[in-house]
Amino acid sequence: MRRLALRGSLRQWLTRLHRWSGLAVMLCLFIASVTGVWLVFRQEIDRALNAKLRIVQPAAARLSEDDIVRLVEKSYPDAMASLVQFPQRPDDAVSLSLVATDRDSRRRFERVYVNQYTGEILGQRSSRRSGVSLASLDSFILGLHFTLLMNEWGRWIMGVAAIVWFVTSVAGLALAWPRLWRRLMSWMPILFVRTKSGAYKANYDVHRSGGVSFLPILIVLAFTSAALNLPEYLRPAVQAFSPLSKPPAAGQSATVEEAVVTVDQAAAAVRRMFPAAKTNNVYRDLANGRHSVYFHLPGDINPDGDDFALVDVRTGEVTAVRRPASGSGGDRFMAWLFPLHTGAAFGWTGRLLVAVAGIAMVVLNATGLYVWWVKWRMRRRAASRRSRKASSMQAST
Repeated sequence: MRRLALRGSLRQWLTRLHRWSGLAVMLCLFIASVTGVWLVFRQEIDRALNAKLRIVQPAAARLSEDDIVRLVEKSYPDAMASLVQFPQRPDDAVSLSLVATDRDSRRRFERVYVNQYTGEILGQRSSRRSGVSLASLDSFILGLHFTLLMNEWGRWIMGVAAIVWFVTSVAGLALAWPRLWRRLMSWMPILFVRTKSGAYKANYDVHRSGGVSFLPILIVLAFTSAALNLPEYLRPAVQAFSPLSKPPAAGQSATVEEAVVTVDQAAAAVRRMFPAAKTNNVYRDLANGRHSVYFHLPGDINPDGDDFALVDVRTGEVTAVRRPASGSGGDRFMAWLFPLHTGAAFGWTGRLLVAVAGIAMVVLNATGLYVWWVKWRMRRRAASRRSRKASSMQAST
């Protein structure tokens, strides 16, 4: 205690804050940590688990996305392809999301995978139904991570939990802060783990040293988690410092017959404007009469692309473009949030750091719970001894 900066009543108050705020969000943090480690490698894991859906054998010639859309809509006459996920590697299958055009349709899936070289429909799966099958596991974990499978309520719970996580992490650092913090040797006891002093001290040291060691990454994860779950509160704050691009205005709805511009034509319109663009996906939005083309340009923070363009489904005209890299500081700040949260902003190094931090968070939860349980048991025993002593004194008098 003599080596620590905080003492007295302030330390007692921060200790209670750290203890009870951590316990309050422990379950949420445990779920977010375990599922987050999965999601860092979600594409690689999903490809391994669902190779029959995701992986194809490359060939010399391939079908166009328009050919694949026509093939799928012919195979499922009660549906329309609303989203086409372009393959990012030669052995990727093309993924299409479907929306029902027939109100009586009772399909139990909305995503279809197609071999881009042969036109074979490889299979289907649903991203909206929870479950534990291999096909639905990725969607299940994604929903659990962001919303606890509770939709809007879950989004709020996880957002608030992230804010509490941020606060309790800062409180933990304050409690561990050494009095002579400018000296490197003052940090050694904070980062050192006593392995021969019993289970309690070992768990306490692991909790403290792990929290301090991984704090920079955990703080970033907590902040970006809160920002991604509660953007309606972050955007006004960012807007106060730097203007943000306004969302595109709603467009005029179009019928299927009026939507003469195809998926490939929409992607080509964007490539004419940005020759280096690599299309990620195209969303056919008939309610607004446009295609939303999401694409990647060299230098984008997000490997999946930070950019999108709106293409009129009637004329093929590009009506709006959003490129955070050429926008305001606020736009660039908002574009950093998701790649920072997943670690993708720094490639494999960033992803591995986020995964290790997720594992560390599980350990911090376990050791924190153990330390609290030991202290709680000790307080109960002390209270019981005081009660017995008081009873014996009353009996003697």
